[in-house]
Order: sequence, then C-alpha cells, then structure tokens
Amino acid sequence: MRTMWRRFFSVLIAFAVTAGIFVIPGAGTVRAESLMLYFDYPLAEEGSSIPDTPSMLKEREENAIVKQIEWKKDGVVKTGKFEQGEYTCTLTLANGKKTIPAESIYIELCGIGQWWYYDGQTAEGWKKYHDTYTIKEKCKHLKTEKTYIYLEDASCKPGRGQYVIACKDCSEILEYLDEYITFPPDYAHTFEAVSSKDIKFKWSEDLLSCKAYAKCEECGTKVKYDCKVTRKILKKATAGKPGQMKVTAKAVFGGTFKKSKTGQYLIRGKLKSAASPKKKQMKVSWKTVKSASGYKVQYAESKDFSKAKTVTVTGSGKKTKTIKKLKSGVKYYVRVRPIKKIGNTTIYGDWSKKKSTVVK
Repeated sequence: MRTMWRRFFSVLIAFAVTAGIFVIPGAGTVRAESLMLYFDYPLAEEGSSIPDTPSMLKEREENAIVKQIEWKKDGVVKTGKFEQGEYTCTLTLANGKKTIPAESIYIELCGIGQWWYYDGQTAEGWKKYHDTYTIKEKCKHLKTEKTYIYLEDASCKPGRGQYVIACKDCSEILEYLDEYITFPPDYAHTFEAVSSKDIKFKWSEDLLSCKAYAKCEECGTKVKYDCKVTRKILKKATAGKPGQMKVTAKAVFGGTFKKSKTGQYLIRGKLKSAASPKKKQMKVSWKTVKSASGYKVQYAESKDFSKAKTVTVTGSGKKTKTIKKLKSGVKYYVRVRPIKKIGNTTIYGDWSKKKSTVVK
C-alpha cells in the first residue's frame, strides 16, 4: 500500500538519468541531465483524458525537452478519452542544443515502474521513445476494505500510518479515516560499508555457538546475528583426556564474515536413566567421565529444552542427581554433559541423548 499516493490521480514520469556523458546513436555526444514531469490526470482506466504535451513545460521553458506526446490505438492516433485496449505512447524529446536523457528512461506511471526505449530520431534531430500500456475497465469500487497507508518509513525506526478505506480491486483510496497507527521497524538495516573490523564476535563458553554484532549505517542500532558455527576436530578426546578442536563462526552483514578459534573439549556425556522414585522428584544417573571435574544436568518440560533449568554437580566420580520440587503428573526431559574447570576456563563435552520420565 506504499503507493497509495495515487489519491492525487497523478501520473509521475521520472527521467532517472545520472549526469554524465552518453553516446546516442546518430546524435554525437550529448550531456544528460535529470528531469521530473508531473501530469495531473489518471492513466489507469477507461474514461481518463488522453494527455498531450504537459502544460507545465510552457511555464518552464528551460526544461522543455519534450516536444510531443502521441498516443496510438491499433495504429491510429487517439485524443479525447481512453477506451479499453492497448495503447502505444511515443515521447519526442529534444536534441541539438537542448538536453537529452540516456538511451533508456525509467518511467513511473501511477506507481508502476517501466522502462521506455529509444526508438530512432526524426529528420529534425528530435529523439523518440516509446512504450505500450493496456487501459483497463474503469473500476466500480464495489469491494472496499479498511487498511492503512505509510506516513513514515519504518525500515530502521518505528513508523506511522493512517487508516483508510480502499478499493480491494484497484487499491484506490476512497476515504481517509481519522485513525493512526504506530508500527515497529522491519529491521531492514544497512551494512553495505561494514568491514570485519566493525563486527564483534561473542562466543559461548563451550565455543559451540557465537553471536556477532554490527551497527546499522542508517540508524546506528546495534544489530545481533546468530552465527552458523562449524567445528573441526584437531585431536580426538578420550575418557581420560580432553581433545583439541577448531571452531569457525560465520556472520552475514551485507557480506559474509568469518571468525575462528581453537579450544579443548571433552567426550560426550552418556545418560543412563531418568526416573521418579518419589512425588515431585526425578532421579538422574549417568556414566562418569575420568577427565571431568563435574557435570551439568539440564531438564525441561519441552523436548527442545526451551525454558530449561540447569544444575551443576561437582566431582568427577559423581554419577547421580535428584531434582526436587517438580510438577506432579508432568513429563520432563533431561540430558547431561561433563565439564572440567581449568583455572578460569571451563571445558565442556557435548550434551548426551535426552531421556524423559513422568514425575509422580
């Protein structure tokens, strides 16, 4: 609905041309400039007036590069009102001492973008451009709906909109309501100039996940990206000794950026059983790992361990843990992993396969 400015029933022809030098066939080298022309008539349905050269050009002779606008239907020049069917529009543009656009021009009609193409030149040296349009039946606006139009862009910050009654068929606004809406940003942030030095990587303690942060060039917001992490085993872990691994995180901020790190890891935990010996309790047992100094036991009501709780058990020889104050009649999922403390660093093993039990 961003193109709802059609309420003005205007046709916008935009000659989007960057200033510079262009070579036009048969015309030598000419300097191109941009020009905006506004036409106050509808061009989307039958009954609309067929336009000729815009009257505004008479008021702005310095920009009068359009000599003629000609509309044809079945090869016959048409004036007056549009009928249903296909029309070909030809623009004759100035040459010689006047400015001239590039060989193909981008034109926007009632919010619908199209390209117009070079179509040769006249004997007098004027350039012709053309495109074809289909004139549809005039909409009767029988089906309407309440929606809103955007008053402010919400790409990087909260935006604002106004409620309107619009036609479902052609989207024309039939009524503007005295109701407004504030909507959240769509997070279409810009990172075109972001380089690796602008990105901060933050690793989890077990080095198996990583988050990257970069600032949006448009609004300055610090944006988080959950990286994809890959792991390469450099030295395999055993029950009695940690292994070595290399992890690489990949983040996408306009381009793709990578960050690698090496670290140690333990063998994967092995869960033996999970049962409910007493009311509101769950007893968990696992196989011990010689190189571990303790274990992490994680439990949750959901199998994906969302909103999980984790308890730490200290001691390499510990192999059971009773969790209390649980909900009776609820199924709990549980898993375990070995850990090893070395100074201020903790080494982790992978989580075991999960088990479940219904608490008494």
